[in-house]
Amino acid sequence: HDDDAEAAADGSPEPWDPVLFLHIFVMTVTYAFIFPVGFLLARKKSNWHGPVQGLGTVLALIGFLLGHRQKNHFYPHNPHMYFQIPLLWSLLAQGFFGLFLKATKTWSRPGPARIRNFIRLAHLFNGWSFLLLPYAQGILGIIAVTKTCGDDEVGNCAAHFIMGSFFVYYGAVSALRHFGSLESRWPMEVYDSVIILLWGIINTFSEHRWGSRWNHTDMQHTSSGILWTFGGGLSLLLSMFRPYRKRAHNVVPGLIIAFTGIQMANHSQHTGFSVTIHAFFGSSLVICGLLRILNLHIGGGLDLIAGFFFILSGCLFMGGNSTAIAWAEGSHIDPVSYCTVLAAIAFMILLYVLSMLVIAKRG
Repeated sequence: HDDDAEAAADGSPEPWDPVLFLHIFVMTVTYAFIFPVGFLLARKKSNWHGPVQGLGTVLALIGFLLGHRQKNHFYPHNPHMYFQIPLLWSLLAQGFFGLFLKATKTWSRPGPARIRNFIRLAHLFNGWSFLLLPYAQGILGIIAVTKTCGDDEVGNCAAHFIMGSFFVYYGAVSALRHFGSLESRWPMEVYDSVIILLWGIINTFSEHRWGSRWNHTDMQHTSSGILWTFGGGLSLLLSMFRPYRKRAHNVVPGLIIAFTGIQMANHSQHTGFSVTIHAFFGSSLVICGLLRILNLHIGGGLDLIAGFFFILSGCLFMGGNSTAIAWAEGSHIDPVSYCTVLAAIAFMILLYVLSMLVIAKRG
């Protein structure tokens, strides 16, 4: 993208270049629909896998060129501009791996077969990365076009988007498990415990700049880290050292999630708008925690509802970063309408996830 020009001379909002709309449309269709469908076709060993991925590659390259042809001006050195390079190389590498594997189907001698197996693994792992990399690039694109998350707000934005994205992905996993996908030997509480423990350790030692004075935000985030560290440790102990038939009755992750929701709903904020957003977010987390506990005692069936509320929590938390709130206030959007739009996005994400599941099972 061209980042050297200044914004409109009279200070008015810069109109969007139609080429930018086309760039966003092409990239969304390619990475959100064509490539995921191609990935599912590959898992079914369908002959349509190659043509679909080939079409996606061509459209992605067109979208890449459109991004450089659009005339809107974004703040210099935005991450979306830099992240396009590894994403492009990953795309080209995936195409090369696919063509190589197609051309070497007859390789059976030990030496060439080892090379082919290595390329096959690279093709597999690179394909799985497409579940995360385009999502990250899309988030960076939203940040670029809204001109939020400047240099002074990078830490706040990163914390909100990373943790919010985790909630979204976790909610998607929960919803898929409701329909019998992603089954594992261990119950979800084991994975919950490990994630809560690790995230607690990171939060405990990263939210305060040691040697500087403590403020309310430092105390809130560090205390959350301590809660997750010891709560996650307790949960892991209960999950790993009790008889297997009782492991599924570990309610500690649900308690931690619910208590975190209560804390977030009462989080100290600088504006009334932010207070409302965090109240919605905290309430959603409390519902998540209670659903997780209730689900253990009724034998399942609530994973889909819990999945939605986890996705909603993620959307609310990402939308609750300081620059997004400043943008919404500057656009004269009331907080309830803002939360309603985020809830609509959560439903859209769940619709997308379940649509991919239908394609995987019946397509």
